[in-house]
Amino acid sequence: MTSNPAAKMGFRYPPYAFTEHGVAMLSSVICSQRAVALNIAIVRTFIKLRQLLATHEEISNRLDQLERRETERDGRVEYVLDTIQRLIADPQPEPNAASDF
Repeated sequence: MTSNPAAKMGFRYPPYAFTEHGVAMLSSVICSQRAVALNIAIVRTFIKLRQLLATHEEISNRLDQLERRETERDGRVEYVLDTIQRLIADPQPEPNAASDF
């Protein structure tokens, strides 16, 4: 934990990571070619991470959809099998042809 929310004293010690916005702000303060190049590389890394997370989320959503469809399908198959078993266990009596007249 880097801050003290109970005493509202702010950071106890500085964080070890920058956000994407923090890197952009840093590039506006430091004006060397090397700092600008490094900041561009860091921002590109943030962009790639965001794309990777979006892809992961999309895959996760598609797997959830597939699981839901399979669960529904399994329920329908189970219903059909139960119905078939009940019909086999308790067959309907055949109608008597003589009683129809």
